[in-house]
Amino acid sequence: MSCSQLCFNVRVLLLVFILSISSVVVWASPFSHKAGNAAETVPLQANWRFRQVGKESWTPATVPGCVHTDLLAAGQIPDPLYRDNELRLQWIGKADWEYETSFTLPPATLQRAHLDLVLQGLDTYAEVLLNGVSILQANNMFREWRLAAKQHLRTGENRLLIRFRSPLREVADLPRKQGYELYSGNDEQSMRVVGDQGPPLSPYTRKAPYQYGWDWGPRFVTAGVWQPVYIEAWDEARLTNLHVVQQVVTPQAAQLAVEVEYDAARSQGATLLLETRGPDGQLVGTALEQALTLAPGRHTTTAEVRLNTPQLWYPAGYGAQPLYTVTARLVQQGQPLDATTRRIGLRTLQVRREPDQYGKSFEFVVNGIPVFAKGANWIPADIFPTRVTAPRYRQLLQAAKDCHMNMIRVWGGGIYEQDAFYDTCDELGLLVWQDFMFACTFYPGDDAFMTNVREEAPTRCGACATTPAWPCGSATMKTKLPGKTGEFRGSLGRTRTKCGATTCSYSVTCSQRWCGNRTPAACTGPQAPPPILRTRPVPNATATCTTGKSGPVRPRYPITKSRCRAL
Repeated sequence: MSCSQLCFNVRVLLLVFILSISSVVVWASPFSHKAGNAAETVPLQANWRFRQVGKESWTPATVPGCVHTDLLAAGQIPDPLYRDNELRLQWIGKADWEYETSFTLPPATLQRAHLDLVLQGLDTYAEVLLNGVSILQANNMFREWRLAAKQHLRTGENRLLIRFRSPLREVADLPRKQGYELYSGNDEQSMRVVGDQGPPLSPYTRKAPYQYGWDWGPRFVTAGVWQPVYIEAWDEARLTNLHVVQQVVTPQAAQLAVEVEYDAARSQGATLLLETRGPDGQLVGTALEQALTLAPGRHTTTAEVRLNTPQLWYPAGYGAQPLYTVTARLVQQGQPLDATTRRIGLRTLQVRREPDQYGKSFEFVVNGIPVFAKGANWIPADIFPTRVTAPRYRQLLQAAKDCHMNMIRVWGGGIYEQDAFYDTCDELGLLVWQDFMFACTFYPGDDAFMTNVREEAPTRCGACATTPAWPCGSATMKTKLPGKTGEFRGSLGRTRTKCGATTCSYSVTCSQRWCGNRTPAACTGPQAPPPILRTRPVPNATATCTTGKSGPVRPRYPITKSRCRAL
């Protein structure tokens, strides 16, 4: 072998060795880094442990999950669903719990301009501490929490501690303080079946109502990190939402308005790239490139897209379910900043209300065809929702389609379902009637509660309204409060900004206490509540409900004590 051949072989071997080492380094990394200054996500799913507050020893935990499933996995409790174990395990909901993990961020990640800690779901009353600093007091199972965390993160090991307070003990004194109870007929504590004797406590907490017991299931008041947790790192800007408004859809063409929401650190130039791919994965039409001037903070920009001869989406039994994929990319000087994708079905969908011989019609019309709705009520598929997998969703929803159903109503006593649920409905042609999480209960009407709900609604509307199967018109959800009837009217539109508006109107009726010896039936007004409410003492009609835009709403029918006595 000549010297030149030997040198060549050595260089080849060295190159192979370097490439091998590079591959090992890439595959060994627990994080997924994007090129340039693109946004990146660092999941925090490993190294979790939990314990009851006041105890010494820690036990491995699974996130997402809950304390009941973690106790079961550790062998510390029997199967909660076996025989009468429900009664024996009520102590879990009365205890406080701690969850903790540790993690290390790469130096390059720590150098990013923005490091956000994102907690997609905490159940429910929780204090979050990052490296010993309290950064959040959470109070809503259904909200996503995003926290600026850069100033609290450090080189080396970081410690994230989440301390959950008992949802029962947190609000146990509220009925006494308010002087009346809130009716919740399915709360097993109010039925004196399971749980402590006393007034129902579920109405006060923004938490899955069924977990307090229902006529179809047991009472397990859970706690824990029930949705993913991650660090999001970004520099100049990130995309926060992608919403496709289907302006005109016909067999000849689909005219779309693509609304892209972004969060920018400063005023700067950027380029928005949009592309649409058809059901076969091929590019449809031409990719769109639009120059932008980003403004600081969160804003929305809109681009017009036209698709010729689109394949239309239909409910099961009426046609096929072709799905298109829209991708938005934000680029700056050739470097990617962020990207997001949405899958859509092209269709028109309306709720038709027209006068007829019976009053007014009520029917869903898809692509001009009236749909005979056939479906079922969807309750959580497991008493502990994090145990439901994507294959389990598909199995159950496929069974609904096999029974010739074309609509599923997501019941308000459960949870806002996971993306896998809505994705599967899209694919199977199942329309989704989506409730807000309120059911069979009179809820508080104070400002703090209403504000909490308003913060919850945009997150959950934006999450599930991207499905083509969701009837996204305008919906009204009524909640009855002690002596009040509130109407939550919000556009079930397809962006966060369109589903947070809330308007309310109250009607206050007198109580049996004010009516002396009169029967409850005699204590009525034009907005009389159900009989059980007529026995509850309520305050004078001084409450108002503040809307997002139009200010206070005056009580519709104020009744004072003196007027009540005159009835």
